[in-house]
Amino acid sequence: MDNLLTPDEVADLLKIPKSWIYGRIHSRSLPFPLVKIGHYCRFPEGGVRAFIEKATKTTVGEFPGKGMSIGFGDRKL
Repeated sequence: MDNLLTPDEVADLLKIPKSWIYGRIHSRSLPFPLVKIGHYCRFPEGGVRAFIEKATKTTVGEFPGKGMSIGFGDRKL
């Protein structure tokens, strides 16, 4: 069984603002699995790591398909 990560731990792992995680929770548009326990949100570590693997460039200039980018307002990484 995977470790369950808090939203803050996921943000730290991805090196992104916590507000991005919380915003995606509220808009229900997360690119990885979410476990709801009452009003708490937790993320299986394996699902987050799988997202990282999919979102990682495999060769120079090659990016995964749609839905794998992480956006901050009008900027995409």
